[in-house]
Amino acid sequence: DTKKSSLNTPSSTHNTYQGRPSRSTLAREIESGKLQAKQMEVQITDMDNCLEEYERRMKTYQASGMTNEYNTLVPSFNSLVARRNDLYEEYGRLIDEVNSKVKRYNAGYR
Repeated sequence: DTKKSSLNTPSSTHNTYQGRPSRSTLAREIESGKLQAKQMEVQITDMDNCLEEYERRMKTYQASGMTNEYNTLVPSFNSLVARRNDLYEEYGRLIDEVNSKVKRYNAGYR
């Protein structure tokens, strides 16, 4: 009976594995980096959507001759573009870092 034999496993064997971490530090760093990258992707997508809305409104204002309204949006648009570009650069660095860790992990480092 398979169930009986697994229940009779000596506790010393179980204790041997009990103190070991289930995953390596490098594996945890990789997973953490991937999670952070996913969160950044969501932020970048949200920013892109907001920028598209700004562009739509700016084109409408420009076509309608609403110069003051157009000029009011330009600083907000430019600020969001700068923040989005900074975040995208940070995202690129994070992806490079995660990829480097994956290569090390695949090469046998744990």
